[in-house]
Amino acid sequence: LPFRKLQTIIEYKALLEGIEVKYLTKKETRNTSRTCHRCGYVAQVKGRVFKCPKCGMEYNRDLNACINIAHRVMSSMGWGSCEPPKPANEEIGVKPTLNAGSSRL
Repeated sequence: LPFRKLQTIIEYKALLEGIEVKYLTKKETRNTSRTCHRCGYVAQVKGRVFKCPKCGMEYNRDLNACINIAHRVMSSMGWGSCEPPKPANEEIGVKPTLNAGSSRL
């Protein structure tokens, strides 16, 4: 599927639902894969995994960039900012459980 065709489909579906489509400039996307979405540190990146030397967070580099872009778009549209989802082991009150009688994890 060519990129322009995908854009056209997204624009059409968004129009049907009353959703605004916003395209970002190169300036707005600068350093999105190098900036830690958790602490904001701009790091040197090698490979496909982003590892923040400041806070220790590790994410797929493209996913990290997507989260940063989402934050920038939300701020530019007046939606404020949002917190990234916490890893499962940091969620408050959530503990892994086993089903009674189950021999498997």
